[in-house]
Amino acid sequence: MFRLQLLLCLVVQYLLYTVVHSKAPRRSQASHSSLTGSLLRTAVLPTHCGQSRQSTISRGGGSSSSFLVKRIVGGRASRSGEWPWLVTLRLKKKNGSEFEHTCGGTLIHRQWVVTAAHCFERVWATHMTDDPSAWQARVGEHRMFSDEDEDQEDVNIDSIIIHPSRNPPKTFNFDIALVKLSRPVKLSGNVNVVCLPAPEDRFSPGTVCITAGWGYSAEGGNIAETVQHVEVPIISRSMCNRLYQKIMQYVRIHISNDMLCAGFETGGRDACQFDSGGPMVYYNRKEDAWMLVGVVSTGYGCARPGFPGIYTKVSEFVPWIQSVISQSESRGRTGNSDRH
Repeated sequence: MFRLQLLLCLVVQYLLYTVVHSKAPRRSQASHSSLTGSLLRTAVLPTHCGQSRQSTISRGGGSSSSFLVKRIVGGRASRSGEWPWLVTLRLKKKNGSEFEHTCGGTLIHRQWVVTAAHCFERVWATHMTDDPSAWQARVGEHRMFSDEDEDQEDVNIDSIIIHPSRNPPKTFNFDIALVKLSRPVKLSGNVNVVCLPAPEDRFSPGTVCITAGWGYSAEGGNIAETVQHVEVPIISRSMCNRLYQKIMQYVRIHISNDMLCAGFETGGRDACQFDSGGPMVYYNRKEDAWMLVGVVSTGYGCARPGFPGIYTKVSEFVPWIQSVISQSESRGRTGNSDRH
């Protein structure tokens, strides 16, 4: 939904003692211990991944182009099909008959989407829910307010699986969830799965990644009409913790091993509201494929100087992702459901 524009939200609510209801880099080579393993070409996940027919210009660092709610700030418009794994997760409106974009997500399997856990948590916003019947996924979307995109497909949700270690609002860790679709989607030039990194893959500070979505172009703005994307360099955990130390008196946030920071100390480029759960990807030139490095999670405002965006580090959760999908497929063969 929103890229935890939370810091601002939490700071204000903390000060009021209320209950909380309620993103020219220098290129650096990413460290990959196993390039073949990094694409996770296993029996569980698809062998064809990370291919985009359009993204020939922004592959992992070409020319550069408050928590809970994130869109792209300082980016540029994407071409149709440029990020074919990008999914819009749509929450049912109060009228019960229509859905509206709330969070981003990433297609990693014809029937599975990775997104942020906070998209489904009432602790951040009272209208949020983890009830699958309240959600719908749309793949192949480019123009948010048009129903005429090529290969656009709406799919109901079978189940929502939040990481079992998630414990909001005490921590911001483990901000990851898996969404199982009611049926597999059809892959095409505008719809494809992204590659996952290997658990041991590490991306060094300075590695340029790309995040994309329909979120706000500025704090307090509006949802974008078409997909936007922006290049952001990874920032070291130590530097990110130093930067966020400035607001520790209001809210305690520690950048741990399962998190990544990306952005600029000077601000200006970031994800923002309604980018939450969306992808941060890196272009693996050797394999000619895009890898999912992060999930848009949180941050203080949007593109504010001194506050880079915070992402869930996907490589830390690959074993869990594989386990959940594998178990689901096993249950499916025996006729059991994942629904909870």
